Amino acid sequence: MALILRAASFLARKGKHPLSGLRFSSTTRSRKSTSGEVVFNTGLTGYPEALTDPSYRGQILALTYPIVGNYGVPSTTDRDQYGLLKYVESENVQVSGLLVQDYSHNYSHWNAVKSLSEWLQEEKIPALFGVDTRMLTKTIRDKPVDFIDPNSRNLTAEVSVEETQIFGKGNPYKVIAVDCGIKHNIIRHLVMRGAEVHLVPWNYDYSDDLYDGLFISNGPGDPALAWDTVLNLRKVLESQRRQPVFGICMGNQLTGLAAGAKTYKLSLGNRGHNQPVINQLNGQAFITSQNHGFAIDEATLPPKWKSLFVNANDNTNEFMFDTFMDLVKGGKASISSAISKPRKVPTPPKEENIKTILMNPNIASVQTNEEGEKQDVIRRERPDGILLSMGGQTALNCGVELFDKGVLQRYGVEVIGTPIDSIKASEDRQTFADKLKEIGEKIAPSVESAVDAAKSIGYPVMVRAAYALGGLGSGLCEDEKKLREVASQALVLSNQILIEQSLLGWKEIEYEVVRDAADNCITVCNMENFDPLGVHTGDSIVVAPSQTLSNQEYHMLRETALKVVRHLGIIGECNIQYALHPSSLEYCIIEVNARLSRSSALASKATGYPLAFIAAKLSLGIQLPDIKNSTTQQTTACFEPSLDYIVTKIPRWDLDRFHMTSKQIGSSMKSVGEVMAIGRTFEESFQKALRMELSECKLEDELVVPSNTRVYSIAKALHAGYTVDQIHELTSIDRWFLHKLHRIVDIEKNVKNQKLGCFPQEDLLEAKQAGFSDLQLARLIGAQETDMRKERVKQGVKPWVKQIDTMAAEYPAKTNYLYMTYNGQEHDLVFDDQGVMVLGCGPYHIGSSVEFDWCAVSCIRTLRNLGIKTVVVNHNPETVSTDYDECDRLYFEELSLERVLDIYQQEVIECNLRASRSFPFVSKTVGTDFIDVATKIMVNYPLDEPNLPHLGTPLQPSGYVGIKAPMFSWPRLRDADPLLRCEMASTGEVACFGANADEAFLKALMSTGFRLPKKGILIGIQSKQYPFVLSLFQLSFSFSNFVGSLLPHPHYFFKDPYLDCYEEQSLQPKFLPTANKLHQLGFNLYATEATSQYLNEHNIPTQTVEWPLHSVGVNSTATRDNYLIRRASIDCGVPLITNSEVVKMFAEALSATGRKIEATSLFHYQKASNKKAAS
Repeated sequence: MALILRAASFLARKGKHPLSGLRFSSTTRSRKSTSGEVVFNTGLTGYPEALTDPSYRGQILALTYPIVGNYGVPSTTDRDQYGLLKYVESENVQVSGLLVQDYSHNYSHWNAVKSLSEWLQEEKIPALFGVDTRMLTKTIRDKPVDFIDPNSRNLTAEVSVEETQIFGKGNPYKVIAVDCGIKHNIIRHLVMRGAEVHLVPWNYDYSDDLYDGLFISNGPGDPALAWDTVLNLRKVLESQRRQPVFGICMGNQLTGLAAGAKTYKLSLGNRGHNQPVINQLNGQAFITSQNHGFAIDEATLPPKWKSLFVNANDNTNEFMFDTFMDLVKGGKASISSAISKPRKVPTPPKEENIKTILMNPNIASVQTNEEGEKQDVIRRERPDGILLSMGGQTALNCGVELFDKGVLQRYGVEVIGTPIDSIKASEDRQTFADKLKEIGEKIAPSVESAVDAAKSIGYPVMVRAAYALGGLGSGLCEDEKKLREVASQALVLSNQILIEQSLLGWKEIEYEVVRDAADNCITVCNMENFDPLGVHTGDSIVVAPSQTLSNQEYHMLRETALKVVRHLGIIGECNIQYALHPSSLEYCIIEVNARLSRSSALASKATGYPLAFIAAKLSLGIQLPDIKNSTTQQTTACFEPSLDYIVTKIPRWDLDRFHMTSKQIGSSMKSVGEVMAIGRTFEESFQKALRMELSECKLEDELVVPSNTRVYSIAKALHAGYTVDQIHELTSIDRWFLHKLHRIVDIEKNVKNQKLGCFPQEDLLEAKQAGFSDLQLARLIGAQETDMRKERVKQGVKPWVKQIDTMAAEYPAKTNYLYMTYNGQEHDLVFDDQGVMVLGCGPYHIGSSVEFDWCAVSCIRTLRNLGIKTVVVNHNPETVSTDYDECDRLYFEELSLERVLDIYQQEVIECNLRASRSFPFVSKTVGTDFIDVATKIMVNYPLDEPNLPHLGTPLQPSGYVGIKAPMFSWPRLRDADPLLRCEMASTGEVACFGANADEAFLKALMSTGFRLPKKGILIGIQSKQYPFVLSLFQLSFSFSNFVGSLLPHPHYFFKDPYLDCYEEQSLQPKFLPTANKLHQLGFNLYATEATSQYLNEHNIPTQTVEWPLHSVGVNSTATRDNYLIRRASIDCGVPLITNSEVVKMFAEALSATGRKIEATSLFHYQKASNKKAAS
């Protein structure tokens, strides 16, 4: 397809309406018509390299990644030691024009010397932004149009050198490189591998020259027009010379033509960046780029010719660089051209015929539905294998412990997926550091002796605990006092800590990596933290893909990720985190998580690449090239997704619910949930994720010290007149992000000057494209949201529906994973049927967790079973309801009036269902899905009423009891008082089942991470309105720092909290039977003075403990409420019970069970109950 860039800044497409765009490179040349074949490139970085790639000669390049210009342009004249340009691929910009969705007018990078706009103006290359590049890509891909064909020119002659040039003079191997449009980086790699490169013109006759290898380069246009090259190459092929010949891209096609084959033109515009190529000898896959418009027709290949590498998507030929130089050095002859080879595609996962046994105490999880999986334990089920990487940190720790204790070996259970040794290498901090040193990779300096290490490294230092989830136990230490405090608490949680150099202010970058057992390895997604290092990634705003990395930095970290994952031997999916210096190429590896994690869930939803599904396949030994890409259903899963949108993740905190805890955030995660937004500009994506009012704060303090409200403080500072440089100095946040926030503030100021009824259409569209909601705009101009919506609709400003397809529209998508954007010009799909909209739960927070998602998924599955089309709206990347294969259409969008109405009107919805808190625990316990029943009622579907429970005949479980227990995050909430008030404070829940209440209770309690006591128990009973306190301590050496050194044995501590709803009464008499039972169980009892005296008076032996005099005043509130004891138990990793009734049941359960617990699952309990009922 050929387009014309006109001075009026629009593209005239044959047979279609014009594609509008705005100039960001205005030159003398741009005032004239500029023609060229329009092609697309799906790369996420590397625009300086792409623009100077000679293969794009005479073409108009459309970049599918929507934001371009972020990191500016490095020097285009600096040369390396070989005399080659360091940062670009040729001496000039080769494209005829550039088309992008969004242009960054403010760039930010330490290596940049000019903006992209300035560079293009210097080179007299016209460029447009504001173009719907996704629509353009689909047009090029599906319906090529040729009315101007630059391939009719001999483009090879235009880009080739005119006389021979030599690079790497004196190297041992002479390679003649025929310049058909060679890139400087190719020459550089040949020289680095020992070649003396003689670069000759495209029509040079080398048949009589001496050389060790012949290299035919890439280049633009139709290879048939470079016939002189073909004839010269044919002389070599028909001769008896034994030196190897290698052609790359168009060089392959020239080789094929010389051998007697024919070429054909590929689909116009196909310039895929992350293409999978398969080694036809061993099946191994590699990721490379494809930048050629023609290919060899395999049917015309002469006998005895076969290919070495084949593109797994379009079956065109590729080749690998190291192989050629190995042949040159070895003196062997090998010539390869193009041929396709189909590959076997495996069956879907449910047809792998593998029985799965799930262990998960989270009763609200969709995983624990009876449908398909059963939960039990190794001794009962005797599994063949165990998969540890799917259950997060808890599952890894459990698996390592089972292995170390010999349980897996005793029962013959094989660890599938990532081996135990690899898990240990990634989790054990010292082993991890040693492993990285083996391959010459950089990690922050560290040694084991904490204080000595800190003195050696220099303060500040970072403390990290091994085998810890979410940075638990980590902390930044400015001095020795702080170090001793953090280290002592970290050693409670882990038997190993690492002292690292503090890298505060460095960029934090993450890569998600997938590797199979055949060593095929890809990176699925890279992400960049908005906050610099020092804030846990779970508490940081995260953007995918990275926005401020240059092509060099992106691939440097990518190649390191692949090297590290291969060296560790990980199989499946893992996450690697880096610290990258903000003004150099220096980096350190922070950690590797050899498991599915919160970042994995974000990466999976951000890219549409089903990481968990793929990782499960890989754990069974299936190879990446043999798995289909589920979004296209025609390409392989062995590829690296290309995004044509921006994803922003913003955490959700509920810190206001926790008394006395700090709002500051750091290296230990505090958030309880997160939201994810998708947009075609950063501003749109960011604002969709962030819908909150500014809060009052001490501005500079909030900017310097990271907190859960810092982003709002940045906005307030911009309103107050702070410059981007001033805020950067205070926060160390990259200037590129700050410039984007500054633009949002500028647009907001402009909106405030508008009025309803006379709001200019271009200003309204600009605001909507920058992510402003109708509600925001209405508040800014003093109007109602509904009136603002009417004004917008009246002016024709509406959102467009776009697909998430993993390949930036390079191939048609078969899934309906959708988002809405104002940066577009057409929908990606048609709306021709009705359905039922199900609203998801939104971000997890206290009071709304995974039980909401269970309700939504149960509702969706019921509707689909009834044959009703489902349309789901949700923006929580952690949920099952946002898996695109769960519903007919998934909109990853905010749950707001504006967005729900947009979707409702677009989809012509029949019924609107809101999934809310319901009864996952009750449903699973009694075996009746009440959400299924409720959904059928809402859509007027008949019920099987006789078999449903009702007040007259309720369902009562027979032979088993279910108990649900809350989970708390007190260790992460520093200084928070773990009192349970009437307001909910739990961040999750578990449920377990037993033959009786005592057994079920202990199972549930242990599932929360509670450790049963062995020796001692500390008791505190307060009278009046401070009822009862009981706590259990295991680690007396740490607790002694807080309450003295009177605890000779490991013990536990219980405390009942002060509750506003309690009446004034003494619980001492009521507690006597419980205390006596604990004594009879053999525990040594400890208590504060009054409680000890009372218990001893009633013949219950109790040892008195005293408060250390330096800790706190006798009459303080902290002493009265025993806050210090409660907090100390949390900080020292000691289980704490704060309810007298729970303590009573705890004692009774220990007495009744004798700590013996049967490993029987709910499935088996219900099976036995049904059998009993039937008899």
